[in-house]
Amino acid sequence: KSALDRCVVALDLARASQYHDAERELAIVGQILGDCQWILNSRQSLAELHRLDASLLSGPLGLLDQVASTIAQPVVNQQTPLSLDKRFGRSDDHLHASGRIDHLLTVDGVGAILLIQSNTVSIGCVSKSNQHDIPLQTQGPSSPVMIRRTGDDYFAESEIEFRVNDHPTLRRLLVAGDSIGFGRRGRLRFRKPVPASGSAVLQLTGAGLSRQDIRHVALMADSLLFSNGGGHFSVANCERPIVVFSQPGGYAIKYAGSGGEVGKLELGQSQLLGQTRFTLNQINLSNSSGEK
Repeated sequence: KSALDRCVVALDLARASQYHDAERELAIVGQILGDCQWILNSRQSLAELHRLDASLLSGPLGLLDQVASTIAQPVVNQQTPLSLDKRFGRSDDHLHASGRIDHLLTVDGVGAILLIQSNTVSIGCVSKSNQHDIPLQTQGPSSPVMIRRTGDDYFAESEIEFRVNDHPTLRRLLVAGDSIGFGRRGRLRFRKPVPASGSAVLQLTGAGLSRQDIRHVALMADSLLFSNGGGHFSVANCERPIVVFSQPGGYAIKYAGSGGEVGKLELGQSQLLGQTRFTLNQINLSNSSGEK
């Protein structure tokens, strides 16, 4: 898609009151053209509209969610709680029982990064019966911890208590540096270092995935920034900031700022920008063989 096409899509999404998706499209436009003032202003307006819209569900009215469900239909089994998957509108097939394919980005100086594009991500134990977006190799409860993105905010929630910074909780608004505990050895540190991007990073500091070399999970809202002086990931010898962003059918890469050639990241092929090599592959964590 061209920048103009994405602007048209953003306008249509805004008219349909899909403010978060519209803001995501403009975020990608900003990465392609540079953050012009009109893009920044439009993104701020869309984010505020989305925040106001989402506050109805995340605020006091959200407490009526289960009550409303009870009124709307008869209770079949009072011992069965309303699952987080149903509350978040996630269908059962989102848990990729047949093995959902994600992408693995390998970057010189950083290592392997698991890329996940979803507003809601599940963290759980490796299990044949319950497969999760981030399956940790540790012993823990059957109920997962869900990471939910609302606008620029990320919430961690579960049906049973889990720990954030060693404090028990059922729901927590995540801030940079928070350590999420799951099971006996699962530890994930939350980072959201780029204010202009909605993407966040979970750094695995405890039990890992079946692929032990994967220590970073990128929660892709729009793009990832790689630079010598910060960004989502710090890369030594990175002469100019580099942006990786999603596009229909996969991912693309370019130097940050206006202008510059946009290159598609082809599966299984490496792309060299400056002295930094980027390689994209597909991965199925529920498959013992891992990479595709």
